[in-house]
Amino acid sequence: MEDDEKIKGPFWEATVGPHTMSEYKALKIQNVLVSIAVEEDKFDGFVAAFQLNFLRCGG
Repeated sequence: MEDDEKIKGPFWEATVGPHTMSEYKALKIQNVLVSIAVEEDKFDGFVAAFQLNFLRCGG
């Protein structure tokens, strides 16, 4: 990915940065930097929903 990709929601914006690879023994792990900006009054609800979805791997 050459340029950062921006994804916008109703009260948030995420920037997906460059992808890099790391190796740990026989494992190759892809790293992606994601920055998220959320309206202050919606932050707590956003983080709660994000954590739930992240733990379920987005499912």
